[in-house]
Amino acid sequence: MSEARKIQVRFEELAAGFLLPLLRGGDVRVGRPLSPGMLESFALSRPADTDVDATIIELLCAEAAALAPVRSVPWPDRGAMAITMACHDIAIVTDPALGRWLARGSRSKVLQWIDWLIEAAGHPITRGEALVRHAVLSRFLSLERPDTVASNWGFTHRYLGRPVPDGFFARPRFVEMRSSRRALVELVKELDEEVGTWRRLATLIERSPVTQLLWTELVPDLRLGTAALAVLSDDLLRAGIARSLAAQGSRVATPLGRALRVLAEQRPPPSMLYYVLALIYEVHVIAIFDGKPLAHSDTPEAALFTAVLPALLGAPDDLGALLELDSDDLGMLRRQAPIHDRTAGPEASRYAVALIDFAAPPRLDHEREPVGSRPEVRS
Repeated sequence: MSEARKIQVRFEELAAGFLLPLLRGGDVRVGRPLSPGMLESFALSRPADTDVDATIIELLCAEAAALAPVRSVPWPDRGAMAITMACHDIAIVTDPALGRWLARGSRSKVLQWIDWLIEAAGHPITRGEALVRHAVLSRFLSLERPDTVASNWGFTHRYLGRPVPDGFFARPRFVEMRSSRRALVELVKELDEEVGTWRRLATLIERSPVTQLLWTELVPDLRLGTAALAVLSDDLLRAGIARSLAAQGSRVATPLGRALRVLAEQRPPPSMLYYVLALIYEVHVIAIFDGKPLAHSDTPEAALFTAVLPALLGAPDDLGALLELDSDDLGMLRRQAPIHDRTAGPEASRYAVALIDFAAPPRLDHEREPVGSRPEVRS
């Protein structure tokens, strides 16, 4: 078999055995590790099975449309393919069989490949690219490994992430069978001290800014870099992210408040600060309209998050676009604002007002911000 044919076979295995069930919700299969040398070919390949190809694209479109309107998604896309390959190889590294002394050299090589693929992924440029990455990575982060342990008085067999062989349960000598499911994220964390898997997964999440913004439980120490701010500069993407964050409830208050504080301490251009304030404001608005206001002060960061709503309702005219609501909706926000203000406390409220005084929409910031510095995500 030629080298090109071998690579195509590996791509078919990745598409049908890993990516398709990952997106559809099923048992994914991982094969041998995927090397960096396969990326360029994979990024230009399509499954020979047209049903597999069409279903993958359909599922990616459905995942993307759940957050923001898109006509189509870029697939295959080199960056998203690198992320998919890195996910596949991270799953392999959690395999206990690779921890045996005969395989330790192999695991080290796979970890190097993961680092290369994460670096090769870069950051998304278009709205579609950002959404495709999130569709793949968010599903990957939700994976669980099925484990089965069978034992009797003399023997114990463990099938970790592997199916129990056919006919196994018919063997009368096994008197005890225990099954469980382990979250892949927990497996990655357990291996971090030994091989640095969690550090690698955290870096991979940064390559998908939408995932970074939405998985607040995995990224509590949220830092908003250029890629995340570019995503937030897209009004439609930001609205979809705000809806998803509002649905998560109070747990988003501290991560978002911390991200706002850290960004403000870096003295970013006023428009970049505006994008984060707009996101927090939109999260508040959606939560209030859903009857579940997010007014919390259990941490200083949550207090700052809470203070953004009343501070913006008293914002100068150049931020007035955020308040373009009908009179009934705006009245609902104004009735809720004093509650948020009292919950946040005076220190957080003063800080939020100062940030809003500094922030400015990008269209009003041209004198203070170099032309072309606004991050953009194209549709």
